[in-house]
Amino acid sequence: MLSYEGIFFDENALKIIKANELYHLPILNDIIHCTFKYHPLENEIFDELVEKKFEIRLIGYGCNGKNSGFQIKLPNELINYYI
Repeated sequence: MLSYEGIFFDENALKIIKANELYHLPILNDIIHCTFKYHPLENEIFDELVEKKFEIRLIGYGCNGKNSGFQIKLPNELINYYI
């Protein structure tokens, strides 16, 4: 069973995070990603997206001292995949 599916970012995304000097957490997750669906059902698994590259826009950042995340804008072609 698939745990989750989404977009996973390469080492260039990690450079963006490491460049943030305002605040950072002591542990940096090496697998930066945008989850489309946690525990997707069979009809929510989109094999046609596997290994494809997409450009997203970083539009915000938040951190509460325990977790942090970026707000992104997905391209129109991916909107229907985000469940």
